[in-house]
Amino acid sequence: MLGAYDVKDINQTFGTIGDTSNPNFHTYADITREDTVGGLNAKHYAGFFFNYMEQEASTYRNLADGFGTRGAINANTRGLHRNIGGRLREEIQFDPKWSGIAGIGAESSAVSAEVQSRTAAEAFSRVNANRNFFNVAPELAVLYKHSPDLSTHGRVATGYGIPSIGNLTTTSAGLPGNNLDLKPQRNVGFELGVDGRPVKVLALSLAGYYEFWFNEFISQSPGAGLTNFTSNAPTATHRGVEAALDWRPIEGWRLTGAYTFNDHRYLTFNERISGVSFDRDGKQIPGVERHFANARVRYESPYHLGAWLEMNWMDDYFANNSNTLKTEAYNIYNLNVHYDRDLAGPILKGVSAYFEVQNLFDNTYIASAQVVADATTDTPFNLATTKQSFFAGDPRSYFAGLKLKF
Repeated sequence: MLGAYDVKDINQTFGTIGDTSNPNFHTYADITREDTVGGLNAKHYAGFFFNYMEQEASTYRNLADGFGTRGAINANTRGLHRNIGGRLREEIQFDPKWSGIAGIGAESSAVSAEVQSRTAAEAFSRVNANRNFFNVAPELAVLYKHSPDLSTHGRVATGYGIPSIGNLTTTSAGLPGNNLDLKPQRNVGFELGVDGRPVKVLALSLAGYYEFWFNEFISQSPGAGLTNFTSNAPTATHRGVEAALDWRPIEGWRLTGAYTFNDHRYLTFNERISGVSFDRDGKQIPGVERHFANARVRYESPYHLGAWLEMNWMDDYFANNSNTLKTEAYNIYNLNVHYDRDLAGPILKGVSAYFEVQNLFDNTYIASAQVVADATTDTPFNLATTKQSFFAGDPRSYFAGLKLKF
């Protein structure tokens, strides 16, 4: 059984200035039992969870004086999220090579809030949100072990997501208001994968997935000083490939790598902008890179010294639904040198130290981008110069640390 209480306190300066406090209580209890079903080895699992989070949030005008000074209050939100549910899972081994898994989760959720927003000097409007949701998510999976060094798996699973307070109380203009027609998002996905070790020093993993999404949440920024708003895309597909390797050719040396390909597209989505309908069918969902690769070469010497060099390559991706605004692909290299040693002293049992350089070659790059709303007046010029979408990555940075074990 697990119980936890935490408070998330956020003060953020951007186009507006936001102060948010989230006291949160979470508890989880589960039980696992190994037994037999009809003479077959089985593992039974049951779990229960409950969480409750309050939200107190205020936004202020940014006086734009270079110091993030708060001006008059724009809006205040007071609300809560509450979830209660459980999970059941059954794993049965049909024979030494075949295993099957069946599970189901159910959750009842409540989202309630009141938002007050400034409409004039001393006048405020109120928006009340009060929604209840009940969701069920089953899954099925099979695992086949061809040999100790080769296995394949298949999985069919469902998922869901409920809107947050901000999703329900922000209009498409980026202002506080009623967005209570927002539907929960749901998906059903299929996955096939294989894990193997063709030789003792090499491990490989490959998996492919295909998911169908319904009423997927699409969040966009309507402009500077306004809040991101969320709408539903009726249907979409997510599909891709994930691959990984772990190669240890010589004692002390290790090469690891990972690659992902993601193709996320709208199937049906008619977006209305200033009363005009735009067909987004077949467009790539913004904010999703199609390709990502990571590689790391590592060496650990017998003298407790070690080092690794890492490369991360991120492909470009679109930042709007019309697929006309795009980030740029980039490569980033990181270097780490470290010392790890266990000690036999009566007090000090071990020491670990490291020195790390991130963005080794001091590249200039776009680290992330927020999805921005399109406008009927968009041109190639204002897309590049007026949309506040891109966030610069960190320059070359240095880190050092020391850890002692007693």
